[in-house]
Amino acid sequence: MYSFLFKKIYSYLVSKKTDTPIWHAASLVGVSMLVHFFILFKLFINNFRYSPTESYMGNKLFYIPFAALYIFLIYTFFKRRIKKIKIVKVSTLNFLGLILVFIVVPLCFLMFLSKK
Repeated sequence: MYSFLFKKIYSYLVSKKTDTPIWHAASLVGVSMLVHFFILFKLFINNFRYSPTESYMGNKLFYIPFAALYIFLIYTFFKRRIKKIKIVKVSTLNFLGLILVFIVVPLCFLMFLSKK
């Protein structure tokens, strides 16, 4: 699923002649992976509750280097496979649909789950 998403996003970014299409596509795939992971985390761990008075994550700035390392690992994974990717024509509407389906809708679903 994520290889398909990377291929489509990368093809769109190459057709629009962006400066670093591999990095941007890997970042979008990494964000979608994290959103999907947190949805699964929220669905399978029902007793997980967030209390504003006691933070379960501590200092959230501490996690920025880990997120950067995670996206860098995704970048290196797909950079090795970039030679095999066949560039296909992806319309802007198709690109926005992919972003909507793989990132925005799951993120809205995650926010809905967090309100309960």
